[in-house]
Amino acid sequence: MISQRASRPRAALRSRALPRLPWPALGAGGLFLAAVAVLTALGIGQMSYQPDEALYTQVAQHVGHRGLVGFFEWDVYQRGIQRLTVWMLAPVFALFDGPGAFAIGHVLQSALYASAAIAAYLLARGLGLRPLAALAAGALSILVPWAIMAQTFLTEPAAYAAFAWLLYAGWVALARPSPRHDAFALLAAALAPLSRTGFVVLLPVLPVAAAIVSWPASGSVPERLRGWPAALWRRHRVLVVVAVFAAVLVVGRMATGGGWSALTGTYGAPPLSDLGLVVRKDLQFLSRLMSGTGLLLGAIALPWLAVGLARVRDAPRHAFAVLAVLLSLALLLQLAGAAPDERYVMYLTIPLAVAGVAAVARREIGALGLAAGTAVVAALVLGHRWDVNGGDFGFYAYPAEQFHHRLLTGRLSVPPLSHLPGDPEHSLVLILVLAACATWVVLGRVRRTGAAVAAVLLALVGWQAIQTGYVLRNFRDKVANPNHIGLGARSFVDRVVPRGEFAGIYGAGAGNTRDFEAIWLEAQFWNPQLRAIVQLGPRTVAPSPYTLGQPVVLQPNAETGRVSVTTGRMPRFLAEARGVNPLGLRARPVAASYLPMDVVEVSRPLRADWYVVGMSSGGIVRPRGAARLRVFRHAIERGRCARMDVTGPPDLAGTATYRVSDAVSASGRVRAQQTRTIQLRLSPQGAYQQIVVRAAGKPLQITGITVGACL
Repeated sequence: MISQRASRPRAALRSRALPRLPWPALGAGGLFLAAVAVLTALGIGQMSYQPDEALYTQVAQHVGHRGLVGFFEWDVYQRGIQRLTVWMLAPVFALFDGPGAFAIGHVLQSALYASAAIAAYLLARGLGLRPLAALAAGALSILVPWAIMAQTFLTEPAAYAAFAWLLYAGWVALARPSPRHDAFALLAAALAPLSRTGFVVLLPVLPVAAAIVSWPASGSVPERLRGWPAALWRRHRVLVVVAVFAAVLVVGRMATGGGWSALTGTYGAPPLSDLGLVVRKDLQFLSRLMSGTGLLLGAIALPWLAVGLARVRDAPRHAFAVLAVLLSLALLLQLAGAAPDERYVMYLTIPLAVAGVAAVARREIGALGLAAGTAVVAALVLGHRWDVNGGDFGFYAYPAEQFHHRLLTGRLSVPPLSHLPGDPEHSLVLILVLAACATWVVLGRVRRTGAAVAAVLLALVGWQAIQTGYVLRNFRDKVANPNHIGLGARSFVDRVVPRGEFAGIYGAGAGNTRDFEAIWLEAQFWNPQLRAIVQLGPRTVAPSPYTLGQPVVLQPNAETGRVSVTTGRMPRFLAEARGVNPLGLRARPVAASYLPMDVVEVSRPLRADWYVVGMSSGGIVRPRGAARLRVFRHAIERGRCARMDVTGPPDLAGTATYRVSDAVSASGRVRAQQTRTIQLRLSPQGAYQQIVVRAAGKPLQITGITVGACL
């Protein structure tokens, strides 16, 4: 008995110390973690990147290495006020190099994107939906073809999260007004343009929505007008004060700091002079949004939002509808100046997902409303072409269009589905109409309402899972990494260079040609330690990193082979293009790479094994020209033979004749892309031995020089 009494308090203590988490929270957390895991794995496997990604990661490296001062150096980055992505990645690049920095960055980007599911879940719960229905809203908010953006280092993941949390925080402030909720919403509103400059148009939305929702619900129109300011102040005094202060601050900044560009940088203001163009572009974006969210979801959500604008008595629904519509209109206004990439409209997925699921779960779908929504979606589908953007890159920039054109209309173009009436687009609209009718019948006629709701939501989520999976799979196989090169292999420099050191690219030889520029940029992107540009002379076409670039200029002594540094600090490690460099630095091979370059450790003191004049950076000896190769004594002492590869240029017509003279004599002919290796015996007399390679009437290319033991 004593033992049993003693065990009860201990059991109660354990129960209080380890409270059980409710299963809805576990479900939302599981959805979030699953999305993060899948998107991170896909992101780490993604090899392709866009110029903007290089910009953001390099600015993040600059901020990370500069410290706290770098967080506010606005002149380094001319993309307006968007900073969240750079600020988030900066500590990662300050603490890690490749490949670790990229792996952690992908985790953070995926987590930001997936957090939109949590915001949608909480919003759906606030609208009175049960946990499973709220989970469906969360799933539909991230199961979209634009989920590929979470695999990138663009600003879209941060912006997607910012939009989702602004929608949730703004709704909380409108539906449950209090100073604390106003502060929460204002914080979300401030973060939105910091995530994406274009979101500056969203800043007025919250005050306008608060003014609309605060409109008195009873009394005559004059009485409502008189009571409106007091009602707004009573509900949102914090919001009113901060909005007025922010408006004065923004106007002052624009007046004294360069107008609209003071906020937007190089993006500028949307061109609103041609309203016809604005409407056409917005309708194009909306057509892609409807297809990317499954067509039926839009047909259900649009009428629910429209009716919610008038349902003042249903305060939560009314507040959500007002805020969602205003945010959508503001975003569509901003898209007037955007490129046609579908990712710019992806944010409207979130209000559509929540509204569509709420309409199904609350069984607030009328026949007239559903018919109107279906008609709108059908008009958007039939009013636009779906074969505008072909090619595999379409899975990145236009994923909804690719799914629509390649899979949907593609399958409808072949038997047996091709027997449906009309062309593929009209057949698709017919299927949409049938799906809408089936939805109305199931929700309105099936007695087991829970099962009916679950069936419709499962169909919506399942369809989006198919669409998202199709896009992600094709993007991975055709665009992201068709050669399956791992993240570690891409960071081939950072893997061998010790932490705290920097490496350089050797901008000489093939590395000093325009054809190699993109190759250097790829190497710099995946290897943050690759920051120096080692060059011969004041100019090189080798690209410098956007930030943190360190030029290093070498001056060789043509008589002794010794090399001095006239500018900068010489790194210990270099990425060196394969082929012939005019100045063959003595170095030890360290690592090869998937790119046509290798990592070498430069010997100290700096000296060259050979020096070549009379050939281009690409190794070309012009017709009737001569290249003079000097092999220095210290290299000859290491090996008594030099091997030279002479190749016919790719565009060579016929054959080219070469002659090698001075120390030895050799001659021959080569065809286009044919290589002959000439072994030259060296004598360690004097400071160097000179070898002359002459081209006859056609150009030659020297593609390789090595000094070592004779074979």
